[in-house]
Amino acid sequence: MKTLRFAFIAKNLSGGGAEKVLLETASLLQQQGHRGLVLTLGNVVEHMLPKNLKIQHLNVLNGLTKALGRQTWVNQWQAQRVQQALDVFQADAVISCNAEYVSRFVRHAHLYHWVHGVITGSKPRVMADLQHIYQEASLICVAEAIKEDIQHLGIATKRCEVIYNPFDVAKIQHLAQAYTPKISPPYLLHVGSFHPRKRHDRLLRAYQQSGVSTPLVLMGQGDYQAQIEAQIAALGLQQQVIIHPFEANPYPYIQAASALLLSSDQEGLPTVLIEALICGTPIVSVDCPSGPAEILTEDLRPFLVAMEDEKVFAQAIVQVLNEPPKITEKHYQRFSTQTVLPLFEALA
Repeated sequence: MKTLRFAFIAKNLSGGGAEKVLLETASLLQQQGHRGLVLTLGNVVEHMLPKNLKIQHLNVLNGLTKALGRQTWVNQWQAQRVQQALDVFQADAVISCNAEYVSRFVRHAHLYHWVHGVITGSKPRVMADLQHIYQEASLICVAEAIKEDIQHLGIATKRCEVIYNPFDVAKIQHLAQAYTPKISPPYLLHVGSFHPRKRHDRLLRAYQQSGVSTPLVLMGQGDYQAQIEAQIAALGLQQQVIIHPFEANPYPYIQAASALLLSSDQEGLPTVLIEALICGTPIVSVDCPSGPAEILTEDLRPFLVAMEDEKVFAQAIVQVLNEPPKITEKHYQRFSTQTVLPLFEALA
């Protein structure tokens, strides 16, 4: 097998899901015998960094460049620094994650913009900018629905590939055995930041309507926690809903849950749903753009509910507790490293 050099470009390695996927993908490719380099425009790191993965902070995203705003000449100067690092590394493929404004000025035969969410619904200026940047560009979409959104907007890309995020199944299943959760089952589980986009209000109303006695655990943190606590009190659910902080390794909690619930208005490819399947945990999810409809297929389709139908959401919660589906390898195999990594290798 030929050793390939993959370079990834990111604004920062902040706590977002896309950045976590970037680091995991680069690490998995390196474990396959390839070489990886992660170039960050800034120097923020909020994730655990994989061992032996080279990270290079270019420090071209700082207080001064932020103050200057999104000006073309600033982005071109930042791109020059990126280009210099890429020339030294001699990358076979370059993958840009949430750094389009800079990477659009990078010159490489195999440069890809990694798109983690639908464009439709973005702020008007951002939407217009991305439509312009993606014209005649090569894209990697993490879900089929994102590619469909690109096509619906009439963006004529050079290349547009759907590649799901890769999951190290054996590693996740091993980590799920690492400790015993402090909360004893049975319980229902939601994992996600306390942010309005996650729609905890929808989740709480559906949970109340379900009438189930199984406790609901909200694992997360964020600025919206006070509002969520107020909603819990207003619905009279103080004795049934438990708020638990994020765990660096949440898999034992996911594996022990009776079901994992998702109530968001929008996702990219919701990582936590795939992780739940790998842990053998059933799911109830709203059919938000994008991802859930591509994850909950075939016999899991009854547990995919319309976003605004809280009554059906409540009924699905009852159903998953009374008649939980048996989760097997067929439900997550298409997201495994064995399936996904060859698609990344084909990009070079």
